[in-house]
Amino acid sequence: MKITGPHGPHITDGHNRTKAHSGKEGDFKKVMDQVMKNEQMQESSAWATVSSSTKAAEVAAVNPMFTQTPYSPSRVAVNEIERMLGLLDFYGRRLGDQSIHTKDLQPLVEHLEAGVSMLDSLRTKWRLHQGLDSIISDLVATVSSEVERFKRGDYE
Repeated sequence: MKITGPHGPHITDGHNRTKAHSGKEGDFKKVMDQVMKNEQMQESSAWATVSSSTKAAEVAAVNPMFTQTPYSPSRVAVNEIERMLGLLDFYGRRLGDQSIHTKDLQPLVEHLEAGVSMLDSLRTKWRLHQGLDSIISDLVATVSSEVERFKRGDYE
């Protein structure tokens, strides 16, 4: 489906993807699954060294490495990627909605900009899996170009 306006098509539906694009989609899923699998393995191996009779709080008091944290760098990155993709989808639907004025999308575009900053900071702050870093780089480029189109007035 194409959403057209005075400046031509804006968004296309993914039903007509080429084989090259479907390969990229498979790579995306593989990277995301691999990163999350590695995270789960690291967590389980860390907790496997703790005997069942030892309380987690006692171990954490002795060695902070054993505190259970659901926010590892990779997990934060995956969550932020998923959040940004959802936000980008929402933006695309709102942009195609004829009943919504383009200027009313400004707060949403500001959220997209904040997300780009967050993703950039993740890349500089932590050393991430190479595939995950590549996904973040592509997402930052996509969202940044969309924000610039909006600011330039392409959709008015």
